[in-house]
Amino acid sequence: MRGQDLLCLFTDGVADATSPAGVRFGEQRLLDAVATRRDRDPEAIVEAVMAEVDRFAPVPGDDRTLLVMRV
Repeated sequence: MRGQDLLCLFTDGVADATSPAGVRFGEQRLLDAVATRRDRDPEAIVEAVMAEVDRFAPVPGDDRTLLVMRV
């Protein structure tokens, strides 16, 4: 049986990603992005969320790392 809980670890570069307009991606937007995809495999969640971050803030100001595990 697959676990229902997700463990989500991320570097500050993900939450601090800033749009061209100067808006921060933020922890809540990140957690919402993960939560809306919680029925997917962890790899798919990471891929989709990182694509969302890249669209939001196309120019990285810091490293961006996201780890999602189903426990």
